[in-house]
Amino acid sequence: MDITPGPDGRFGFTIVGDCPLLVEDCSPCSPAGRSGLRAGDYVMEVNGIPVKHHEMAAALIKASQGRTLRLGVLCMGSRQKRSSGSLEGSQKDTDGMRQDRKHKALEFNRRVEEILRNEPEVKEKLFAVLKQFAAERKVDWLASVLPDILATEEQQQLISNI
Repeated sequence: MDITPGPDGRFGFTIVGDCPLLVEDCSPCSPAGRSGLRAGDYVMEVNGIPVKHHEMAAALIKASQGRTLRLGVLCMGSRQKRSSGSLEGSQKDTDGMRQDRKHKALEFNRRVEEILRNEPEVKEKLFAVLKQFAAERKVDWLASVLPDILATEEQQQLISNI
């Protein structure tokens, strides 16, 4: 997604963690929020460069201030279009959904870290597959490749989280 900076040159989101980088907060009214970024999404690339570490991503984002930022994002939830209902009610619904997605993403990250702590290659393969799934939405394909990546019984516990 492409994000045009606001008048202050900023994009309006925060990221945390490493491999993958989690969008911790993103206001729907910010430039990033208007572009479709949501709390709970994962940033995989910044301006075409794959990022695994917070420091590198932050430096690339900072270097883009004042210019359009291109993010490769793994979206971990369905995108809903805004209804024509009351703005106040839809804002409450949006805030609740954002908090729920953020909680689920943080819990998923915690489980991945707990189970794959000492297996960075498996973690990298898992997130590459999830990124591809987010782009293509082929559930049968995802179901067929996950058991090959998450080979042990302990690793396969993650499948229910996915």
